[in-house]
Amino acid sequence: KSLIKALCDKDSWVRGNAADALGKIGDKDAIDPLVASLKDKDALVRYTAAEALGELKAQQAAESLMKLLEDKSWSVRFSAICALGKIGDSGASEVLEKALNDEKRDVRFKASEVLACLR
Repeated sequence: KSLIKALCDKDSWVRGNAADALGKIGDKDAIDPLVASLKDKDALVRYTAAEALGELKAQQAAESLMKLLEDKSWSVRFSAICALGKIGDSGASEVLEKALNDEKRDVRFKASEVLACLR
């Protein structure tokens, strides 16, 4: 519970580390709070929350993760693609195909890799 509360801490470093820990320990009760963290003002928190949701294979987070493919931070987009790959949601194919045109090469490569696994 204290890790979930830490997702709302005023310090982004604390929020990011809490998200990371929740993903690593596999706390399924953290899925909804982690989905909320995908809207955090800090890119590192959004990145880590996406990563944690992938670790949790949180199918119910897939739609929110797909929306992150529009994030201004390429690392957040990359993390969202990785998470979608771990979740294995074939419904993500359309947005992953759009990510093949991302400005960042790493994002394009990861999108192609995940698409190949989903097919």
